[in-house]
Amino acid sequence: MMRPENRRMLRMAAASLVVKSLRRNLVGSMLVIALLAGAAGGLATGLLDGADRTRTAAERFISESRLLDAMVTDPTLTLEQTEQIRAIPGVRGASLLSGLAMFPDNGKFINLTASLDGRWGTDLDVARIVRGRAVDPAAHDEIVLGEAAARALGVDVGDEARFNSWSPEQLAEWQESEPSEAEELTFLGPAIALKVVGISRHPADLSSDDPLSFLTALPFGVWQAYQGRVGEFGFRFVAVDLGDDPSPAEEAAVADAVRQIVGPAAAFEDAGAQAGGPLMTTLDFVAAALLALAAAVVVGGLVAVALLVLRTVATVAEETALLRALGMTGTEQARATTTALGPAAVAAGVITVAVAVLSSAFMPFGLARRAEPHPGIHVDAPLVVAGAATTAALLLGLIALAATRSARRIRSEARSGRQRLKPRLAPSNVPVGAVCGLDLAFGSGRTAGRGANRGAIAGMALASVAGVGALVLGSSVDHLFTTPAAFGWTWDYTIEAGAADMLVDDPAVASLGLVTATPVSFDGRPLVTRGITSLKGELPLLIVRGRAAELGEVVLAARTMEDLGVELGDTVMAAGAREERELRVVGQAVFAGVIDVPEAGWGAAMPLDQLNELGPAGETDATAVVSVADGVDVAAFGQRLADELGVAPDAVEEPVELARLREIEAFPWVLTAFLVTVGVVATGHAVVTTTRRRRGDLAVLRSMGLARRGVYQAISVQAGALALVGAAIGIPLGVVAGRALWRGLARTLGVVVTVEVPWTAIFLATVATCVVLALLALVPARRVARTPPARALRAE
Repeated sequence: MMRPENRRMLRMAAASLVVKSLRRNLVGSMLVIALLAGAAGGLATGLLDGADRTRTAAERFISESRLLDAMVTDPTLTLEQTEQIRAIPGVRGASLLSGLAMFPDNGKFINLTASLDGRWGTDLDVARIVRGRAVDPAAHDEIVLGEAAARALGVDVGDEARFNSWSPEQLAEWQESEPSEAEELTFLGPAIALKVVGISRHPADLSSDDPLSFLTALPFGVWQAYQGRVGEFGFRFVAVDLGDDPSPAEEAAVADAVRQIVGPAAAFEDAGAQAGGPLMTTLDFVAAALLALAAAVVVGGLVAVALLVLRTVATVAEETALLRALGMTGTEQARATTTALGPAAVAAGVITVAVAVLSSAFMPFGLARRAEPHPGIHVDAPLVVAGAATTAALLLGLIALAATRSARRIRSEARSGRQRLKPRLAPSNVPVGAVCGLDLAFGSGRTAGRGANRGAIAGMALASVAGVGALVLGSSVDHLFTTPAAFGWTWDYTIEAGAADMLVDDPAVASLGLVTATPVSFDGRPLVTRGITSLKGELPLLIVRGRAAELGEVVLAARTMEDLGVELGDTVMAAGAREERELRVVGQAVFAGVIDVPEAGWGAAMPLDQLNELGPAGETDATAVVSVADGVDVAAFGQRLADELGVAPDAVEEPVELARLREIEAFPWVLTAFLVTVGVVATGHAVVTTTRRRRGDLAVLRSMGLARRGVYQAISVQAGALALVGAAIGIPLGVVAGRALWRGLARTLGVVVTVEVPWTAIFLATVATCVVLALLALVPARRVARTPPARALRAE
């Protein structure tokens, strides 16, 4: 009798031989598993890295641009005072600028200023040149334009930008009396031609705020050449850079020091958010979507890899089962299988690193890529190492789990024997093949491939949740895009306020209102606030909760209320240029662009008279908004306005939130495509596994008269049934997920929540998926049908 230690050594030697044999025979399978696991792990790691780069792109862009944080405005500012401001602790850079009365000859408006000390573009607001070169500070005939300004002027590198100008004498005369329209079109200053030597990218160029209203500064050489010949608008300001993320206390200390230098009348205004705020908010939104996509890739990748691992382990089960004759335990069999397939985990880790590094070249994308100061391949070593280690560990764990389950199943089958395919009696009008297919899909036998079938159902359910959720989300987003009233545009046209009087008595006009906008501070936070009044009909404001504001009241947007920590019925302290007043919040509104292009979820509105009493911050222009009466042709009315006013009325302008949605509108479909692929792979795995394990059962049925057509029918029905059950589980969950996702997203954006469920599209997509899977199942069915029953039974 063999000693135990000799038996153990024999088992170890046999296990070593089996492991070596498996590794030689399973090179292809291990490579496929490693590639799929590594691709999923690398893509998920790349998405995580891309989300972080997307989230921080605007911050790094703004930091490297040294964007101005504040503006000190006073008509008497001098170069000496600017130097004193630059020396204030906490001030990183400062430059003195003046607004010049220069206008492009194509009629567009850009906010032209001149640097009076040559420090603009070097001490702060450093241009990021995307084409061409930086301007020579001493040049009197060169200019660098931002992307938005270049588009507005229709010029590029090498072109000339031409400007007309008002003379200092014209501006001095107009201080005494308002100029006529003819006088405004008379330019007595020099005509200036500047060569465009570079195109720059500024945070304002990537924001949906009006980028042309931000500063386009001419070089110091232009100021030297034309000072005294081109009129100044009568205001000077010092642009101040306070470094990265200055605290409110630091800003207040600098403001106090500035007033000691310039005087108490000097205005110290926050300016950084004008160019950077909307951009940062947009990229935060895109980063969150990337994180969600990374999570979905992880889940889908786990499902697909698990199915491949199960199939591979099942393939080698018989070879490892031979070790039972040597007394090897189930644990030792599982260990042998895990050891044999272990190199796949190492390879998956290596592939994860490669895919993560390569995918970084495409991250971030869209708006974030334009903001990213250093696009291209990026290696976040700790994240990449963690991603590779996690991928390898998860794959090794899946292999060990599958090997353990396989060893237990083999022992169980050895004790209980095999169960045969036993289709239930069916009505005479139901083909036997279809009944066999249902038994293949849902049979109770242990060899019926229940694990693979459950995996297929889970995969199709996951794909259905993603697909239906994407359809619900996409339909709801499309409804928002095509329904301006959902984002606050409750009127048809905007026109100049001076033309409103002629429409008050027009029967074609249902409502007419005036809207103006100016910054007002609410509980210490500056906020664009609209003054609104009705000249006829309803007030031009979309209230989604509460009611419109009267005197002593205010309505706020959803995200503004969240930021201020207030609800309906609470009070806020509103501070204008002239006075402060406590106002009660009586409504939640959605804001559309009239004076500006806002974020629908940010802002405030109050009666126009009340806004005027608080005091606008500088001059404000009112705009009239017009709603056409029912039954009136909107397009014809717009043409009539154009003929009468000599200029076409403004049509719908989308808020910032819709631009954000367009940044991620492809995400749900990318996710759906990925998970549908997982579902198809899972169903194909189930069909192949079942036909391989049940080939003897199918051969028995064929020997009893089941035709080839019946085999095709059985396997197609199995695939279609698995898909249908998965869809039945996933569709309701997808509808719930899509509704919840859109409701949360719409509330975050501050737009009206309207959920659209496209039932017809869901039904057609489900039918198409089941049919396609049933047709794909004919490929493995053909192999089974063409195998003679005797050969299959002999193999059994």
